[in-house]
Amino acid sequence: MYPNKPFNAYIYYSEKDGTTFVQNLREKLVQDERSSHLRFWKVRYGNHSGEGEYSDNPDDWPRTNLPYALSKIECLILIITPEFLKSSYAQLAWQFAKEIGLPYFLVKGSSEIGINNNWRFNEADEFIFDVDSNWELFISTLCIKCHVIPPVLMAPAMPNGYVHRPKIYESIRSLILSSKGKREALPIALVGAEGNGKTSLAIALCHDESIKKCFPDGILWVTLKETKDELSVLTELYSTMTGKEQVLSELVYGSRDVAQLLEEGDYFLVIDNVKAYQQAAPFLKDYLHSQVFPRFDLNTVRLITTSSDRVVHDTNAVAFNIEGLEYAEARQVLKEDKELNFKERNSKEQLIKAARSNPLLLRLLQQAYLNTTDNSNFYSEILKLFLKYQDESILNNPVSNSFKANDDAIVKCVIQNSLNALTPYQQNLCFALGTLFENEGIPLQIISNLWGTHIAETEIELQQLTKYALLSYHQGFITIHPTLFSYYQNTLGDNALNYHQNLISAWSDPYNLPEEYAWRFYIDHLLKAGESTRAYALLSNFKWLKCKLLNTSTQALLEDFQRFPGRAHATDLIYKALLLTKEILNIDKTNVALQLHQRLRNHLNELPSSFLVALNEELTNSFCIPIDTPYYRIGSLINNYRQPDIIEDMLIWKDYIIIGLYSGVIKVISKIDGKTLISLVQKEGPVLHMATKDDLLACGGCYHDSSNGGYISAWDLNTGSLLYTSGNKMGVVTNLVIAGDMLISGCNDENQPLRSWNLYTGEALHVFAEHTGSVTSLVVSGNILISGSYNGSIKSWSLTTGKVVHFFSGHSEMVTCLAVEGKIVVSGSRDRTLKSWDLLTGQNLYTYTGHNRPIISLTIADDIIVSSGWDHRIISWDLYKGKELRSFYSRSVNSLIVTGKKLITGGGEGLKTWELHTGKPLYDYSSFYVPSSGSFKHLTLIENIIVSSGQEGDHSIKFWELNPKVSEQKAGKYVNDIADDDFLNTLEFVKEKDPAHAEKLTDLLVLENVAISSSHDTRLISWDLLTGKPLHIFTGHATSVSCFCKKGNILISGSGYHNNHALEMEGHDVSVRSWELSTGKPLHVFRGHTRTITCLGISGDVALSGSGDSTIRSWDLKEGKPLHCFRGHNGSITSLILEDNLIISSSDDRTIRFWNLGNGKAIACIHTDEPMMKLTYNGADSILIGYGDKGGKYSFRINTALKSKLLE
Repeated sequence: MYPNKPFNAYIYYSEKDGTTFVQNLREKLVQDERSSHLRFWKVRYGNHSGEGEYSDNPDDWPRTNLPYALSKIECLILIITPEFLKSSYAQLAWQFAKEIGLPYFLVKGSSEIGINNNWRFNEADEFIFDVDSNWELFISTLCIKCHVIPPVLMAPAMPNGYVHRPKIYESIRSLILSSKGKREALPIALVGAEGNGKTSLAIALCHDESIKKCFPDGILWVTLKETKDELSVLTELYSTMTGKEQVLSELVYGSRDVAQLLEEGDYFLVIDNVKAYQQAAPFLKDYLHSQVFPRFDLNTVRLITTSSDRVVHDTNAVAFNIEGLEYAEARQVLKEDKELNFKERNSKEQLIKAARSNPLLLRLLQQAYLNTTDNSNFYSEILKLFLKYQDESILNNPVSNSFKANDDAIVKCVIQNSLNALTPYQQNLCFALGTLFENEGIPLQIISNLWGTHIAETEIELQQLTKYALLSYHQGFITIHPTLFSYYQNTLGDNALNYHQNLISAWSDPYNLPEEYAWRFYIDHLLKAGESTRAYALLSNFKWLKCKLLNTSTQALLEDFQRFPGRAHATDLIYKALLLTKEILNIDKTNVALQLHQRLRNHLNELPSSFLVALNEELTNSFCIPIDTPYYRIGSLINNYRQPDIIEDMLIWKDYIIIGLYSGVIKVISKIDGKTLISLVQKEGPVLHMATKDDLLACGGCYHDSSNGGYISAWDLNTGSLLYTSGNKMGVVTNLVIAGDMLISGCNDENQPLRSWNLYTGEALHVFAEHTGSVTSLVVSGNILISGSYNGSIKSWSLTTGKVVHFFSGHSEMVTCLAVEGKIVVSGSRDRTLKSWDLLTGQNLYTYTGHNRPIISLTIADDIIVSSGWDHRIISWDLYKGKELRSFYSRSVNSLIVTGKKLITGGGEGLKTWELHTGKPLYDYSSFYVPSSGSFKHLTLIENIIVSSGQEGDHSIKFWELNPKVSEQKAGKYVNDIADDDFLNTLEFVKEKDPAHAEKLTDLLVLENVAISSSHDTRLISWDLLTGKPLHIFTGHATSVSCFCKKGNILISGSGYHNNHALEMEGHDVSVRSWELSTGKPLHVFRGHTRTITCLGISGDVALSGSGDSTIRSWDLKEGKPLHCFRGHNGSITSLILEDNLIISSSDDRTIRFWNLGNGKAIACIHTDEPMMKLTYNGADSILIGYGDKGGKYSFRINTALKSKLLE
């Protein structure tokens, strides 16, 4: 019996007047056996009246997020006292408990209580328990609502024929129990060959009473399969742990969500059948830490079963080698019902010696013995069969001890012996199982289809095979041991085709397949049945694609396309569109029609007409129909050439690509076929930087032992000969440029970081002695060298004399990049700014501010600077005016190229091209490749071909078409990230005339003769635009006014924090307030949100507010009461529209959602490729437009008929 899982209860009270009462209450609860299962979780001893401090007790309530904290308990007890009723924070706890359905109890903690009107409850609405006068009523109600939650138990049932192995069992159990609570605890691994009993041992440990007691929240079990992706396994695990269906969209974030659950509980997690580290990684602590989600789930212990020593090494696990059974343990498996003669006893002993390393074989022997009618010569006959497989030395010495564990001979003879006990018909049924594509959890219906037998007959045959341990049949599903499954596959022979055809015949309707297995492997069985044409046709059948997606997963659907590497163009477009939208479909499969239409809208005339008809029919019945949605066209990959090592640098020479590798190898590669034409070896070490002039290649790098510094060298590319290598005790080379006949190198040497050399001889020319700090960037303009330094300084130098020309001072941190255009130098820095400088005078021309993280790279073209930063933004700037032109989003871009009117970017979202002057996206190549390590390392161009190399995780060079041949259709218009001129002018007017605002403005609304402004100084002000004087000052907020809106004579405003922090302590104001605009009179205060109010809306007598806490709330403006709380978004709310009874909201979680205002229910959801920043809606035409933070404009028509039906 599994021990009861503790029930987390939380007592909420004011320390000022409730401490004594709560101490007495806790004592009574502990003494009463009926409430013994309650665990008083994280009790907070604080003064909730707004005065005093929080306790230092480690059990204090988590103060960063109230909804999160309430989600971690099962019961809330509120102690009502006068001081408690003064707390707005306590009121929020009560409101949230009501909204999320959390059992809560109001307990009278003082005789002097009068319910505060702000609480909006009275004794008629809420029952207040008086525990002093009626304890029985309170405790009985508490126990009814707070029923014991059963712990999770996912482990399989104990296997038949399990043999206890006390020695190794006790060692493993002891380590499991002692690992709990240790931060440094490592995974535990059971490693051994298949059939050695690893899984059986793990199952037994899961059913151990001491382990159950040690992990009261549950035993978790996941079995990893090659046919099932890790995200699906994580989703199942998460759903089991939470008790509700949940879709996890991304592996990293799914791991984070599971890790959060593991952190909060006491779990024992078994990860079974691990073939490679990548499979187990999402379930391990180290993986989570590496993904920047540090979790210390001290009370969760992990156990891995694997047959790979490499997995043990990669997971850094404590390993237990699970080898053969001890001789005495093996004998326990083979139990007989009668005495054996000498011959049989001797034969049995020999078989034990041969098979004891594999418990499966012993189990087969035992079951065959028990089910054989005449078993008088059972063991001797098997021994004869075994000896037939052995060589002469074994035959001549049948009592030899040289039998090997898991030897093919003993496996074959034991399995064949069990099969020989069956009829030929039954043997063929076993062999038929080898046609399946997985060996666990196969439904009875699938086996019936495979064998072509009735369900009842199938079940009888499965029970017979189970008797002989040839498979396991339990509750409608079969499992076949991997050793047996492999044997059936190898023995099947020419009959495989017939069995595949059996399945295809049984599955006559491809739109209505019987089980998930059939959906997952229908294409595979079609191919094996010789129906490749039929299989291929389904991949361009929208109806079938949708059916498969709804019954399996996006990954399973993509794998079907991967069965056909030579896909036709149209089918390949569908595959790439699915690949691009994989993350969204993982969240919401019903979005498939909308998503495919958006991805393929620029390619519609290239698709089969039947596909388009089915797609458009599906869209007609959708809530939203896309009418002008500018997704990228799908780019084209030409070639992909894998390299043996990390590519450190890449450049173009004539029509060839030259790459420098970490190993010191230099390759000259043909752009036509990727073949290596020249291979050079730099013996000193890694080639980090290269430059060419004519047929000479200059290199700079470091020695294999980088503590020895770096080197420069030169090669003749025509002859492949080394011209010179020069070390001269220089540092590791960080930059290399050629100017005329001069080679300039920058390095990390503090003494001589910048030097010049004769390009052809390697003779040292100048040491630029005034340079300080490591060189981080170099550019040349004519006879002038410009260098950037780690210490933030920039200098220009005369290449003739080696002397400083100008010192450019301004950056406060490392210079990360430089570019030169004519007589202007532009620099980017880790201090988050760009600066332009006059090369002739050294004067700072402009400082460009807009990035909020360090600058990664920049380039200049057509008087436009383009920069990228770690803030995931690309910004274009006017070189000569110093102004930002536009900003668009693409994650971690560190490679930029401008060619003509196009910008090419390589980053964490893959390779993309854009129109330089408008910011409009052109092509997205990420359906082929998104670098796992986070970004591209190098981009360059050869004519109309983009050449790229990846970071450390990708050792390949890829060739892409700059202008793929696709149909030309209108792409959606994009908006620039530039404020309206009238708005800017008015803003400047308010700043000049404003004596009242003490801090920066947060919002501004311009009406006919009036402007309204809000500020971080907590106030709103209305202004007379004719005189510039304030009309009314609206005070009441205690923190920054984050937003406001106006309708008629009603003004509503929201408050919060600059950085959207959670409500952290009493007295901090996150509220919505309403005002009378003409008089400045305050009307109502609305509380409920826990993070900054981000947007507001008004329709009639209803106000809407969106917040950084991911919720939307509606309020009655007349009565001043809350109406509904709308939950569904997973990010900050960015925009709200209220039209009749329809609410439309957008969020930075990349969704647009639709809600029914009347009942608070969700109607529909649209997923987009970028966070949505703003929405507009034309009710007359039912046109919705969303604006993304990458610059995208997304237009949809609302289905009015469906809208009316859903809003009824």
